[in-house]
Amino acid sequence: MGIVNLPYWGWMIGAFFLGFISSGESVPYGFILQSETPKQIMGRVSAVTTSLQTFSMLIAPAVGSLLAKWLGVSIVLMGPGGQPAYWVPLFSKE
Repeated sequence: MGIVNLPYWGWMIGAFFLGFISSGESVPYGFILQSETPKQIMGRVSAVTTSLQTFSMLIAPAVGSLLAKWLGVSIVLMGPGGQPAYWVPLFSKE
């Protein structure tokens, strides 16, 4: 568990990169949402997508812990790690 014993600057660098990565997802998402949604339903679409994001963040720890209990932690952690390898070839334009 040596990763937990990072110095203060290590945590700051980690927090910076975590924020940088999350903005790399949320900024394009907001741009695509605004550019592809008709103006007359923008409020409803924004409300629904924000609600779904918040609900998924609230329910994810409970679902993850139940899956870890039933399937094992290693299987649960391999799931998200293996998803990009499965989905990228399906949606590539080549």
